[in-house]
This record gives sequence, structure tokens and C-alpha cells, in this order.
Amino acid sequence: MSRPIVGIIGNQYLINDQYPAHAGGTMNSEAVAEVSGAMPLLIPADPRFVSVPELLETCDGFLFTGGRPNVHPEEYGEEATEAHGAFDRARDAIALPLIRALVERGQPFLGICRGFQE
Repeated sequence: MSRPIVGIIGNQYLINDQYPAHAGGTMNSEAVAEVSGAMPLLIPADPRFVSVPELLETCDGFLFTGGRPNVHPEEYGEEATEAHGAFDRARDAIALPLIRALVERGQPFLGICRGFQE
């Protein structure tokens, strides 16, 4: 019997200020695997690599993690200012349409910190 797959929406990082990477906290994968018994699948939050239809077909549920960058204010009708901090437009471009599709389908997801804002 196979385990349900929970997609974990990752964040973009620069390792040593020069190596771009997609990453997710180990505690998120531990919670998905050890507490829920599902298989964690780290997803690069960039529409160049994944699409909403592919993700909906692949994953049974999703975890939208916290992250340093905020949702861009244009996504909720505001102009960006320095007070808003850093942004990750690639994550916005995959996470926000994915959440809308999940709500429409009634497919489960959980948002933590930034993921809750999304």
C-alpha cells in the first residue's frame, strides 16, 4: 500500500551567496512523514519547473511552509514599500494559483506562517 503524497512548497535560497537552491525545513518533512504517515515531496516554488495541473495530479495534499520573503503586496491590491520586506514572485506565481485550485476542488492543504498568508 502506498502512502499519500503531501507536496511541501519550498523556498528559494542562496547558499554561500552564490548557489541558488530550493529548500524546505527538515521539521516539515518529519511532520508529514512521521506524524501523518504521508510521503513528503519537496516542490520547487517556481512555475518554470512545475505547473498547477501537474501538482494537483501528483499530490494528495499540500503544506505551504513559512519563508523569509512575503507575498507581494500587488497580490492583495497594495503597492510594495520597503516596510513589506523581501518578496518571492516565483513562489507567488505557483502557490497562489495552486491554493485557489485546491479550495475549488476541496483538496486538503495546510499553511504555516507565510503559507497561511497565501
